[in-house]
Amino acid sequence: MACISSDGKPTESGTRMLRALQSGFRSPKEIAKRTRLPLFRDEGRTL
Repeated sequence: MACISSDGKPTESGTRMLRALQSGFRSPKEIAKRTRLPLFRDEGRTL
């Protein structure tokens, strides 16, 4: 999931991630819980 939009500004998910980090959350589980963002995202791409 992209955290920076094409115009160089943080996306909604990027902003939520930065706020969680500023609040002192450090582990991936804490950040996922705080931001309500998934730990992993499957975009259905074949690599």
